[in-house]
Amino acid sequence: MSRPILPAVLISLLISPLLTPLRATASEVVSIDPVDTAEIYHSDDPDKRIPGLIWDEAPLVIDREVSEDRTQYETEIRGRFTEAYRAVHYRIETGDRIELPVVNSEFKLRVPLTSSKLRIQFYVDRDERTRYTEVIYIRSHLGELSHRWSFDVGLSYSTINYRETYVSTFELTELGITPQAGVTFRLSPKFELNLNGYFTVASIAMDKSPADIENSRFYGINGRVGYRLFKFSNEARIYLMPGWYLWGQMVPGELSNRSYGVSTLSGPQAFLMGRFTTRSNHQWYAYLKAAMIQDGHWSGGNHELSLGGGYQISDPFQSRRWMLTFDLSRANYSANRDDEEMHFEMLTASIGIGTNL
Repeated sequence: MSRPILPAVLISLLISPLLTPLRATASEVVSIDPVDTAEIYHSDDPDKRIPGLIWDEAPLVIDREVSEDRTQYETEIRGRFTEAYRAVHYRIETGDRIELPVVNSEFKLRVPLTSSKLRIQFYVDRDERTRYTEVIYIRSHLGELSHRWSFDVGLSYSTINYRETYVSTFELTELGITPQAGVTFRLSPKFELNLNGYFTVASIAMDKSPADIENSRFYGINGRVGYRLFKFSNEARIYLMPGWYLWGQMVPGELSNRSYGVSTLSGPQAFLMGRFTTRSNHQWYAYLKAAMIQDGHWSGGNHELSLGGGYQISDPFQSRRWMLTFDLSRANYSANRDDEEMHFEMLTASIGIGTNL
């Protein structure tokens, strides 16, 4: 008897799109749409603000400067002071502290957009003993234009209900812990390639019939090509991601009338995914997925349907992004094995956490 693999694990691969989709990175030098902009983000806490500093928070225009060896993206930020200060300085990321010219209480600063979240710290001295500081971030859509590669890892906790009929009836409800890892290569703002994998490191049976059957664990590899179908704004984009998957189920012991499962299955899959950014600059995503399950024979009844999403739970101004994810999945598979009808159905609910490297 061959063994049925569990599409539940496909859930784990879902965490990869969570990091990568939400992760704005990648691409070769491409032209920027004129409406693309950058925005300033700063703390709402008065104790973390410079008194009397007012930012011009109109959308920031991205400018592109092309030379023979590279393309540089820049923007200009502006502000004014309603209080007098004897000295004003700034520091971009970990660079040197530089004096900022202020004319008639107003200033403007040209900033190179070297990352999708650029940190700038401002220092003002009221007198020799009083200094205030303020940190701002410039978030730009250039995250998709400045890096080609992104790497992500995650860990999911799943509840799986698996039922199989083939000579005998097997039913298993178990909890599984599954780490995942993924890599994304962006060809352009519209195209990306994604590869990820997962492996169940531990499973605990909550209920099983017959009572003496072994627990199962799962593994898989997933490949997809992503294409941006719609871009409503920098904060809302819709992607179609067709691809192919391979997954397998591992059941200890010899195959016998007390064993169940399938060794490997594979097939085409397609994701419809939305990636969004909230006003607080947190990222989230949602997806629908459909996949064909096959072992060399095509059947429309052999399929998996899933939905899921993720939300950024970390500080949106930190370079490391932590995402809380959830996934729901249902899979059906039937085949004729040695003149016997073999069928399994699997329901999976999963919650996980993931981050970028």
